[in-house]
Amino acid sequence: RERTLSTLNKIGQLITDPTVRNIIGQPRSRLSFRDIMDSRKILIVRLAQGELGMQKSSLIGALLVSALHTAALQRSIVRT
Repeated sequence: RERTLSTLNKIGQLITDPTVRNIIGQPRSRLSFRDIMDSRKILIVRLAQGELGMQKSSLIGALLVSALHTAALQRSIVRT
């Protein structure tokens, strides 16, 4: 129970931040990770811990890596 409350507290702190809320609260992503990979583009994302804080930078970074991983898996399914 304490672990759940701790997690909910951290999530609450993150989603009340306007920057994080604007990033994760979008119904659709403007970035097409599939297009980035298919076009052999380079994606550079600045996750400044000094500006965002460690937790927010980590969360946004994890979300980006997860989206990139999902796009890569979808890409491999189509090619085989």
